Formats: sequence, structure tokens, C-alpha cells
Amino acid sequence: MITAELMIEAQSNSAQVAEGELRKLVRRLSSERGVRVVREEYAEPELQEGLYSCMVELVAEFESLREYLMCSMRYAPSVIYLRAPDGLSLSAKELLEVLGEIISHLRRVYAAYNLRFKPSEEYEPQVGLEEYEAEELLEEGAIHVKLVAEVRGRSGEEAMNAFLSDVAEEAAVSRAKWEPSPDGGGRYLVGVDAYVNDACSLLSMCIRYVPIIVQIVEPEVIRVSMAELQDMGVELAGLALDSAHMLMQG
Repeated sequence: MITAELMIEAQSNSAQVAEGELRKLVRRLSSERGVRVVREEYAEPELQEGLYSCMVELVAEFESLREYLMCSMRYAPSVIYLRAPDGLSLSAKELLEVLGEIISHLRRVYAAYNLRFKPSEEYEPQVGLEEYEAEELLEEGAIHVKLVAEVRGRSGEEAMNAFLSDVAEEAAVSRAKWEPSPDGGGRYLVGVDAYVNDACSLLSMCIRYVPIIVQIVEPEVIRVSMAELQDMGVELAGLALDSAHMLMQG
């Protein structure tokens, strides 16, 4: 069971509409399978930059990581504060099932609205690890994954380097390769064997690249701390808000 405090906002040019839509949103959240809203407190609508903003503070209980993350993505709370648990221990299979559902959802959304996230080029692409380095990373809590994603570029080498630069802070890559995507159009399949910092970093990579293949090689059991759980919810809520902003900007 995951217990979290959430703050959700609705805006409208009408105070009555803003509050009404927010209450509908909370009713939908309450009806989600595996979710229980324990407490809800509404603030009075406030006029901000020509729109009325209405906020609700909730305490909600989620049966599993899946319900918590999917609701974070669907309802985009502006604040998430975890009360419990101190952490979770998940099998690799359980984590992959949750990531798979998120990836499937995002693939539909990205395709429907033609959304793409531009890779960061802040870091130099790096490939290669000694065996002792890989072992040290696992001891520190890294997750050994194999991942294949479709990446745009003027060449396969450019696409691969763009991917490697973007994930450099989140993962140490031991091997990488590319091949043309069957769909063409300047897209390439980039495959990596990597040691990802933690579950939150893996989620972040999946959000940006909606990979075609994700395989967790080791460990068999993955420990996710309370801070990581909170960050994962915040990451998905932020994604929903960013996507809405991108759509508004055209």
C-alpha cells in the first residue's frame, strides 16, 4: 500500500466551473480500481492572471506501484508527498509490467498528438565498462538492463550518440549499437546494454524514448526507496503537465 498526499488544480474563467471540474476529477480518481481517497479538502477558487484556480488537497491510498504511477500520470498532481511506505521491494518482472503499461500508454499519446522530446546534448557519449566497474555499480543499487529505442538522426551514428549523451547521467553504458529502423524516415534503432542508476532513472528513460524492448538482466529483486517512489510520481505528473503545455503551444 502506498499512501500519498496530493494537490490537484483546475482552472477556468469561471470559479464555479473550476470547482465543479475539480470535484469531477476527484470522483474519477476515487472510482479508480485499487485507489481509495481518505481525505479531501478544497480551497476557495482564486483569480490568477485572468483565470480562476481551484485546488484540492487529498490523502489517497494506492494498492500497488501501478495504481500510484498511472494515477500520477492521469491526474497530474502539482504536489506529491509520500507518507508510506519507507520503500518497496519489487521483482524485475513486476517493475517491467508497470513500465510496459506506462510505455504503451505514452506511445499512444505521443503518436496521437505527434509529441517528441528533444534529447539533451549536455554530456559526452561514453561506452565501455570494465567487469569490476559493472560489479561495483550493481553493488551500489544499479539495474542492469538491455534496451532498444527508436531515435531520430541524420545518421545512425548521430542518433546513437544523441541517445548516449542524453542518458549519460542516468546510466553507464557497457555496449551500444544501431541499425536503420524498418520504418525509415531518419529513424534508427539504438540498442544498449547499460547499468541504470535506479528505478526512477529507468522510468525517466522510458518516458523520453518509449523503448521497443526493455529487459532487466539483474538484479532479480529491486529495492525502490521512498524518495525514488516520490520522484517517480512527480516525474509522471510533470510529464502530463509538459505534454499539455506542448499541445497548447502547437
